[in-house]
Amino acid sequence: MDPDKAMESAKQAVDKAADTAEDAVADAAAAAVDAAEGARVQAKQLLDDGRDVVSDALDCAADMIRERPLTSVAVVAAFAYLCGRFR
Repeated sequence: MDPDKAMESAKQAVDKAADTAEDAVADAAAAAVDAAEGARVQAKQLLDDGRDVVSDALDCAADMIRERPLTSVAVVAAFAYLCGRFR
């Protein structure tokens, strides 16, 4: 084989490999961006769900305190006593 043809053939092979690698990197980057966006959306949804749960728990506690104020004070006093004993 002629050295010039071999050189040209090798150059074409390297260029094709470089193009393939560039396409693969671009595809991987796009997939990573999509995965990050999906994770961001899921994290936001979980955060919103957590806020809703905390809000519901606080509403439930407030309702219980309004319905049974003396029991609520007794529970808080017992909890404070136990915390003091464990210290």
